[in-house]
Amino acid sequence: MNTAQLLQPLLEGGIQSIKFFNGRLLSAEDLQQEQQAQREARALLGVALGDGVVHGLEVSRAGAATEPVLRVEAGLAVNREGVPLQVPEGLEISLSPTSQSSVSPVSGGGGAGLFHVCDEPARGDYLSGRDLWIVTIGPAQGTRGRAPVTGLGSSAGACNAKYLIDGVTFRTRCITRRLSASAFGADEEERLRSRLASRCFDHEHALDMARDPFGTPTRQRLVDDLRAEKVIPDAEVPLAVFYWKAGVGFVFVDRWSVRRRIALRDRGDRWSPLLSDASRAESEALLVQFQEQIDDLLHMSLAERKVKAEELRASRFFTHLPPVGVLPIVGNPSRGGFSVAEFFHGLTLRPPGGAIPEGPPAFEAHTVIEGSRVRGLLEEALRHAAVSTATDEMFWIYQVRENIQAVRAPGSAVQPYVIFARGAVPYHGGAPFNVSHWGYATYS
Repeated sequence: MNTAQLLQPLLEGGIQSIKFFNGRLLSAEDLQQEQQAQREARALLGVALGDGVVHGLEVSRAGAATEPVLRVEAGLAVNREGVPLQVPEGLEISLSPTSQSSVSPVSGGGGAGLFHVCDEPARGDYLSGRDLWIVTIGPAQGTRGRAPVTGLGSSAGACNAKYLIDGVTFRTRCITRRLSASAFGADEEERLRSRLASRCFDHEHALDMARDPFGTPTRQRLVDDLRAEKVIPDAEVPLAVFYWKAGVGFVFVDRWSVRRRIALRDRGDRWSPLLSDASRAESEALLVQFQEQIDDLLHMSLAERKVKAEELRASRFFTHLPPVGVLPIVGNPSRGGFSVAEFFHGLTLRPPGGAIPEGPPAFEAHTVIEGSRVRGLLEEALRHAAVSTATDEMFWIYQVRENIQAVRAPGSAVQPYVIFARGAVPYHGGAPFNVSHWGYATYS
């Protein structure tokens, strides 16, 4: 370790830029060095702000399920190297790289389209024709146009590109082997999406941390493992995972298992899982991942008519539930929804689940809270760990007064819903002192 004195300038490892003065002869190398210095300075700022998705970049299926095409919305991300990754407008990307780009690739472009397979899919007797893939966005650089040159004789220079362009490229990696073969079995396939999310969130770590914070092993999240093994470099940002099945096409596209909002990276010490900005971002992603899967199940019920949403149980599709969630329920004939009692079958509810009361809530009906409490309930509950559906966990069930009133309005198309929170979350249904309502809130 080097020794330094107070007020001594420390220049080793600093950003080196060109010093300009009148009469200096500048070469291409000098100007390139200046550009590089600017990139390094911006990258340090990017690292300080954190990595993840700033906005947009939502990945979804484009067209029919059998078409191997994904749609990526316009948006911005920042990778772990502090480099911004921007998609200025939405685009559809074929999983088969067939189109040629008008921009000459310098690095990362692959030379054939934007989306190309980086890893071989699982083959042999492990699985046949069904694989999980992770989609990432990373930097790419290319050139465009030709610049006039001089002093090179009668022929144009080999490096006389007019513009150097910083762009992006999309990649996929097969992650099928990261889950056991039994996860793809007929009895478990419906829970594959939730099981994959559990690998990405590492639900058990929070409980291990509470049990023994001084001896807890490091987290075993899927993306962390892929980064440690250099399968996904720091230059790339994960956007989604999808499950492709031969003869069926896309079974699901799941974004929030691997997608995270921009957040400061964990410090790497034992307390980061409890206190860091990245952990809060992960808790938010846990909730949104559940909500998107619920939306897909409801859409499947309405579109395919093969299964009724009100008959679905959480244990059929989920290995874990978030500590809080918003569940659309039956109650409006024009819209679908889940049954509280059926969805939470095998789990304990407080108050006990039942139909939405037609009049003022009875003693054993759902607890009704004011809409102003919803945000506080969600924020407080997200500090808690996820819940395994294999346990007899107790959940609080809440309805929101404003939602009940809107649903009961004549001709209403408003979706009724309940909010569930795991039993460890403090009860939010108590009436404030000296505030009383009859019919739509707890009376005090």
